[in-house]
Amino acid sequence: MKTDPPTCNQAELAQMVGANRTTIRAYARAGMPCLPKTKGRENNYIVSLCIHWIAGYQAARANSLPMMQPLELILFGYSGAFRNNASYQEYRSEAASIAATAGASDREFDEAIGFLRGAKLLPW
Repeated sequence: MKTDPPTCNQAELAQMVGANRTTIRAYARAGMPCLPKTKGRENNYIVSLCIHWIAGYQAARANSLPMMQPLELILFGYSGAFRNNASYQEYRSEAASIAATAGASDREFDEAIGFLRGAKLLPW
């Protein structure tokens, strides 16, 4: 695994999340973020973004929610770690860091948080 932020290849991500490579490819087709592919190389993934995206994607599907944008799924998945132990401001501060890792602008972050709160998908 490479660092800053930690990245991995498809096989490593599959092992981390307990899935097979076919599932990881399906997630990528469904919108899971990956780093730009270089010629002749497989996709690489930012570990934290993918883990939160997968958590959000699985929760959305399990609850029959409409499909969301990748950043919305990342932030929705990330909110699970905060549901019982933190205030909205603590979540928002930490989530902003995750959004920055995803390359989201402040406006995109605010829109994603606004969507999740408007849809009552965040507990605060």
